[in-house]
Amino acid sequence: MHGRGTNRGGAPPPKAPMHVELHRSLRQRAEVKFSMSPPGELPVVVAETYHSLLLLPKASARRESCIGLRSSLYKAVSRVDGSVVALRRLHGTPRLAHELFQSALSGWSMLLPHPNIVTLLTITTSRDFDELNDMVFVYDFHAGATTLEARYFPTSPESVVEESVLWSYIVQLSSALCAVHASNRACRIVDASKILLTDEATNRVRINGAGLLDVVQYDTGKKSMPELQYEDLVALGNLILRLACKSHAGNGTLQDSLDFVGKCYSPHLKEVLVYLLSKPAMGQAWPTALSLQANMSGLLAKPSIARIHTLQQRVDNLEEELEKQLDNGRLLRLLVKLGFVNERPEHLGDTTWSETGDRYLLKLFRDYVFHQVDDSEGGKPVLDLAHVIEALNKLDVGSAEQAVLASRDESSIMCVSYKELAACLNEAYGQLRDGI
Repeated sequence: MHGRGTNRGGAPPPKAPMHVELHRSLRQRAEVKFSMSPPGELPVVVAETYHSLLLLPKASARRESCIGLRSSLYKAVSRVDGSVVALRRLHGTPRLAHELFQSALSGWSMLLPHPNIVTLLTITTSRDFDELNDMVFVYDFHAGATTLEARYFPTSPESVVEESVLWSYIVQLSSALCAVHASNRACRIVDASKILLTDEATNRVRINGAGLLDVVQYDTGKKSMPELQYEDLVALGNLILRLACKSHAGNGTLQDSLDFVGKCYSPHLKEVLVYLLSKPAMGQAWPTALSLQANMSGLLAKPSIARIHTLQQRVDNLEEELEKQLDNGRLLRLLVKLGFVNERPEHLGDTTWSETGDRYLLKLFRDYVFHQVDDSEGGKPVLDLAHVIEALNKLDVGSAEQAVLASRDESSIMCVSYKELAACLNEAYGQLRDGI
């Protein structure tokens, strides 16, 4: 028997090239975006706006301790602009004033979008699920995302979470909390079940559930804003400590867990956790958002630089991939234009339109690019991708180089420059577009 993620030699399997992983990830996200539940299982439309619902995996109705209500999560499509969104449904909630929704929305809109917070789009109510009054929070949808709770607990392949991963989470979540606190708000929902891991390759995380507790627990006015903001940092400290000690079978005390961190991780990580989990002494005032931000900035300076370095490398790689895709886009547009023109049955009643004039040259060019055969008996098809890409690139730039085009019976052979072919294609496509 061999452990997960290892081969027979015990070494980890070779990592796929970035472009392979990127394409695979994008395909998986697209599959999730365009999937939907069978007819009849869910409402056709929610709040007269959202359709094509899909109950997200592992998100069936359950009571969530961090919210205090039964909650379900759905993917849906907006009728307004066709965008894919996430619907957080709170089951059977009491009716609340519309002004309360607007207050939460306006407050969060001051700081969104933020790269580490899932954007809250709107809040509404619905009786479309079971004729009970439900609150529905609408967020940006991140296909393929999972929560830190699902990723790491109760089990995961790794026995210990790497320190670089923990620092990445700390830096990103601290950035989000600093932005929230600077807008005179508290996040109040820093929980493993509400932190989305949207890209495991870069350890990208986002706080989900913005505005939930602002609405659900709107009347908890006993705590001051500085106290709520400091509780955000304590929650962050508890989250990171839980991740760091996930393989630790200690006695469960805070000091025991911190001692474990001190043994398995750097002193700096322990120092940050001690700061996050410490509360002001009796009689001391709660620190202001500005002082919290200054302290965190000092503690996270070095990890932040490392995070920036990693992201810059990722950006460089993505730009290289983007350049390739831009080339693919140019060639696709050429193929689409050729597809519109070649072998068209008729145009404005003329059944020979695609076979006459300059359009005939485009037909010969299509054969030159895609339908060549070799000199073997019977003519084996030549499947030369390099030839196709080279010819299309020359057509795209209108090269002065000439191509030798021949009819299928080889009764006519002619030399035509790519520049002339590009002009023929643009003219033929223009005739179709303008109906002339």
